[in-house]
Amino acid sequence: MSVEEAISLKNELHVARLILTHINHFNKPRDQLDAYFSRFKGITVAYDGMCIDI
Repeated sequence: MSVEEAISLKNELHVARLILTHINHFNKPRDQLDAYFSRFKGITVAYDGMCIDI
């Protein structure tokens, strides 16, 4: 599933929080990814060692 498809599905299902995982090594640096995804409400890029409260 692409990032665009994941965001579309999040919106379709009215999900409050989406954490994107398995981002490949050919992406932008972490700070640039965070800046890009900060434009989208409720979307976070996962990182090594991340803890998630459910």
